Order: sequence, then structure tokens, then C-alpha cells
Amino acid sequence: MDLLQNNISQWLNKMGFKRNPFSEIDAAVEDYLEEYFVFPSGFEDMRAMNSSVLYAKQGDGKTACCRMLEQLCKFDDYEGCKIFSVKYDDFQKCVEKTDGNLKAVTARMHVETILRNALPDLYKIIVANPKYILKNIDLLPYLLQFLKQYSNFTISYHLNEAIKDTGIKLNTLKSVTLSKSLEGFLDKIESDYHPNIRLVVAMLEYLEIDVSLNELTPSKLMEIFFDIIDACEFDALFILIDNVDGLRETYANPEACVSLLSDIVSSTPLMSIPKVFFKFFLPIEIKSLLDNFRAFNIEHVRPITIEWSGDGMQKILKNRLITTKYRSHPIQSLDEISEVQLRGQIDQKIVKNSKTPRDLVKLGKKILTETNKCGSDLITEQILEQVLLKKETNFENLGENKKAIFISYANEDEKMAMRLYEDLIKQGFSPWITKKNLDVGLDIEYGISAAIKDSKYFLALSSSNSVSKKGFAQKEIKKALKILDLIPSSEIFIIPVRIDECEVKNEKLQSIHSADLFPCYEDGFNKILKTLKKEQ
Repeated sequence: MDLLQNNISQWLNKMGFKRNPFSEIDAAVEDYLEEYFVFPSGFEDMRAMNSSVLYAKQGDGKTACCRMLEQLCKFDDYEGCKIFSVKYDDFQKCVEKTDGNLKAVTARMHVETILRNALPDLYKIIVANPKYILKNIDLLPYLLQFLKQYSNFTISYHLNEAIKDTGIKLNTLKSVTLSKSLEGFLDKIESDYHPNIRLVVAMLEYLEIDVSLNELTPSKLMEIFFDIIDACEFDALFILIDNVDGLRETYANPEACVSLLSDIVSSTPLMSIPKVFFKFFLPIEIKSLLDNFRAFNIEHVRPITIEWSGDGMQKILKNRLITTKYRSHPIQSLDEISEVQLRGQIDQKIVKNSKTPRDLVKLGKKILTETNKCGSDLITEQILEQVLLKKETNFENLGENKKAIFISYANEDEKMAMRLYEDLIKQGFSPWITKKNLDVGLDIEYGISAAIKDSKYFLALSSSNSVSKKGFAQKEIKKALKILDLIPSSEIFIIPVRIDECEVKNEKLQSIHSADLFPCYEDGFNKILKTLKKEQ
């Protein structure tokens, strides 16, 4: 945390706040979302027992709605039902399987990823209550195969221990049907032992009772999965699909978003499985394309569009202020920390100048930041007008006075780029990466160019997979090299970073000493840290 942030915290504490009500603009990582959240019009339809799609402008709260629905599903009595929910918001593995060809992403790829996301929670439930699945013996082989094929599951209960504990001669059971094989076994462990699903799975493996999933259709896979869910006494399955525009390939590209989703939304058998409900949270820009594509069968999917009224935005502001003030000093307006001339109008001005909830949070954050920087105890009319008139930079987390570290990478190297990004944050730096920091709705090339100009360092990642690839990464390097030409050769700006044993093609980059994140990532990362800290 830098000095400016510490000062803001001290100032807010003095004004009676326990934390900054506008500290986080990204709902995906907001720690206090449940306290702040305001239910938008139409959210009730998303909670209903049907498949539905929520469309929203960037910043209108679709990810916040997704997170809140996920939280609501955790209650045992949700709308009088018990719901099992699984979030599906990372499509990277599907895209990697098709080498970036979004049109080649199939419904089966989507379904298999959904199963991978769901199985850890399902397994915990079954281990805690084994009798759920023991009552449905025929589902056991499918559960075992799901765990084998779609998770990192390993049997922790050794077969020898299973034989010892039950006293059953398993080798005499192989010729008997599944139900008969397990009948005495289950009676034994239920009467003499706490029923242990690991023990049952061990027996299934010993008996070589197996099923194949490869020939099953995506809808049949999902049906069998829900049968297991149903055996655990859940009334419905909610599949929450968000962040479809979060890939480099789909960002600000509605056509690419539609290509990515087309095979799953157009699958009538999949979308019409009883008690399995898909909940899509999608950018409004793709609505007309999906409508023209006739992707959604209107009988199975209910469309909803978020629209915020002035009263709704006012409530968002009010909630953030109430929940972040100490209980002994609750306030519902910024009036209490504003000079007299602004009282009765500051909240309205903020709402009026905010098109979306995200705009409102950004504006509130800037007002508090500027007030603190000016050394004022109260928000003044001059500060408010300066913030409202100031040209939007549209960048978050760039840091001030060129503190940001721009991370340039090709799509193939995203995993390593994200690791580097997170490790730099842990060390107190302000890395900038397109996936996390570029404001939605902003022209990508313009946004990246401005970010590079406002950065103190430029980390150019390269690997054998990406070194010869054309695309944004090469454009970013060209822009950075132009800046390098304008600064003294004694100053460090570009830091080439090799992910593996690759040959950097650019001659200018070849002349700059690079950091290698192989064969030991930690050694390479420490070399980067040494340079960054030396230049602080």
C-alpha cells in the first residue's frame, strides 16, 4: 500500500469510515459485495426456476449479479428449494483446445469444463453425507468416472484397508451384478462403520465396474450429473455463465462472444433438461447478434436487461456509505463530509454524472482521492467541479508519477503473465495487464498505447510459442521501443523476459539484457525484483 493510500485511509478513519466505500470497482474481487449490493430490476427473474439471460452494459453489474445469485444458492431454503450452483466464467481451456478457433468450441467442451468446476463441491457433499449416493447404487460407476476423468481425484482409502475393515472376500464378487455385488458390502459398512464413499469407490475399482463417458452426448452427460445432484437431495442445478468477454479473443468483440457460446446456446436438448437451468450474464452488445442468430429458444430461456434508474443509483451510493461508516456514526449521504454549499446536491451530482454503477464508484473514488490530496477535511465545491470537469483517463491502477509496470504478452503466455502480475502485486508494485486493467468499453489499441506511455517499466514476455506470432504483443513492443528511443540509454524502461529457451527476433530487444523465468522461475523473478527495487 503506498503513502497516498495510507493517507486516504487515515483521513477516512478520521471522518468516521471503517474503510473506503469506493475502494474496489471490480465486482469479481469485491470483498463486501453482499453489503453493498442493490438488486436491479429484473433480478427476480434470474432467481426463478428457469433458464435466463441477463444483458447489461459494461459496468452495470452483471458480474455482481452473478456473484449474488451464487451466494443466494448457498442457502438451504432458496425460494423454497435446495439449489446446487456451479460458476462457469473461465473459457481459456476450451479456447486452448481449439488453438484459438472460437467457432470450433463445442457444447461438449463447455459441459466438461462445467463438470470440472462442479465436482470439487459435489465430492465434499458426498463425503460428508455418503448415504445420499449409496441409496442410488447404479450412479456410483458414473460418479467414479466423473471423478477420474474431470477432476484430480485420487482414492485416499487404500483397497487393502477396505478389505480389512469389511472382512468381505472381494475376489468372490466379480461375477455378480453390480447391485448384488454391493448389497452385502453396503449393509456391512452402514451397520458397522460410518459409510465412507472412498471405501465404496475403492471397491468399484477392484471389481473393475466401469462405464464409458466418451460416447455420451453433452446433454446425456449433464442429465447423469444432475441425477447425482438429485440423489444428494438438491431440487435444481443452476449453471452461472459469466465473463464471456474476458478473453483477449472476445474482449470488445461481440461476434467472437457469440462464436464462443453458439454451440451451447443452440443445443435444445442441453438447454431443456428438466431442473437444469442455465443463467447467462452477457454484455448487451451481443444481444442483437444472438437474437438474429436465434440462438436461444425463447421457450427455454427468458431474456432480461438491466436498466438503472436515478433512484437505483442513489440507493447504491447510500448502501456504500451506510455499510462503511462506523455504527455509531451512520450516514446516508456525502453531505456530512462536504462543505455547506454542496449539502443537499452532491449525491445528485454524482448520480447525474454516472451512467453505470461502476462510473459511480470511480467518481466517488476520485472525489475522495482529490479531497485527501488537497489536504481538505471536507469535499469542497471546487474539488467536486475539478473532478467532474477533469478529462477521463479511463485507466485504473496505473499508479501515479509513472509507477506502473506494463506486462506485454501473447495469448499463449497468459498463464505466466498472470503469475508475474500477481507476484508483483504481492511485492507492493503496480503492474498493468490488459486482462485486469483496461477499462471495458475503451478502444483497445488506444487504451494500451496510453497505458504504455504512463508506465515506468515495460516487461516484454516471450516464449517459443509466441516469439514469431503476429498480434497485439508485437504492436505493444513497437510502441515501447519508440519510447525507449526518447530516454537516456542509462535508464531502464524495457525488461525482456523469456519464459523458455526461445530466440528473441527483435534486434533491439536482443541488445537488452533479459531475465529468464526458466529453468527456475523464482531466480528469474528475483532478478526482475532487484532491478525494479533499485530504480524505486
